[in-house]
Amino acid sequence: VFGTLKYILASGFAISWVSIIFDYSVAYAFIGFSGLFKKKYNLLPVAALVGCLARFIIHFISGITVYAQYMPEEFMGYTGMTPVLYSTLYNGTYMLPNTIIAVVACALLIPVMKRLDH
Repeated sequence: VFGTLKYILASGFAISWVSIIFDYSVAYAFIGFSGLFKKKYNLLPVAALVGCLARFIIHFISGITVYAQYMPEEFMGYTGMTPVLYSTLYNGTYMLPNTIIAVVACALLIPVMKRLDH
């Protein structure tokens, strides 16, 4: 729901209904895999990593299928771009910092969550 609302309310970018579904609805739903670590506060950073990795996988698949036709011949100084390399680099530019921030934030929340659980 969050991803779909983000597209609608935050002027999301999409080139087709498939990209809306992949890059917003499914990608953000896959963050839910972090719930595999429910109530395991010592594993909060791992939960963040799993959620972000799952989201990255969906964006990556969207990049190599939906957006491959729009791929530039040169990206970030690399020429001879392939859909796999382009999708990895493009999605990595925002997902890597996002993942680092989420993992660090979750690591900082471990003591707080333990206290709140008692």
